[in-house]
Amino acid sequence: MGEDETLKKQAAINNGNALASSLHTGDISYFGMTKREQFTAMAMQVLMTSQDQQGRWQHNIERCARISVEMADAILLELENTKP
Repeated sequence: MGEDETLKKQAAINNGNALASSLHTGDISYFGMTKREQFTAMAMQVLMTSQDQQGRWQHNIERCARISVEMADAILLELENTKP
C-alpha cells in the first residue's frame, strides 16, 4: 500500500469515528452513533433481510456482522477517495 493510500485510509477511519448525528438543546447535548456504526447497521439491515431464491433466510450471524463492517469501511474509504 502506497503512502497516499495509507493516508486516505487513515482519513476514512477518522471520518468513520465522527458522529453521524448529534442534538444540542440548551445546556444538554445528545450524541448518537458514529458514521461507521451507522453505516454498519444499515448494511446489516440489508444483509439480515435478504433471502435465498426459495424465500428462506440462511445467514451466519458472525459472517453478516463481519461483512457489514467491511461494507461500512469500504463506503468510508470510497467517500474519502471521491472527495472533490
